[in-house]
Amino acid sequence: MLAWGDDPAGSHEEDEMDGGYYPQQPAAYQPQQPVQYSDSQRIMYLEQRIAALEARIPHTNLISPRFMQRAWAVFGHYFVSSLVIGLIVGLVMTVISIILTLIFGAGIAALIPSLQNSLGGY
Repeated sequence: MLAWGDDPAGSHEEDEMDGGYYPQQPAAYQPQQPVQYSDSQRIMYLEQRIAALEARIPHTNLISPRFMQRAWAVFGHYFVSSLVIGLIVGLVMTVISIILTLIFGAGIAALIPSLQNSLGGY
């Protein structure tokens, strides 16, 4: 079944891109009259199209008509994204600090006795 406005012959967009599409028409070519739809058919088609478009919209409070629902949805998204980013940055910084401690920790530990001696042997 064709939807409203569909071309029964198909689309020739790829042919139009390379110079145009000019089909050969028979000598006794009679153009077809466009199909006339009644108002009730047109309304039914539009209602079905609206229902299909609304079904594609995600169910989230970000597009709620109520202000407080939108505000809490934005806050929730912000909070969760901050939490995820914070956990990732914290994990990376922890790994870097452990690596630096392993690399430079032995050298600093070797300096402690000499620092104690220079400060008077605490």
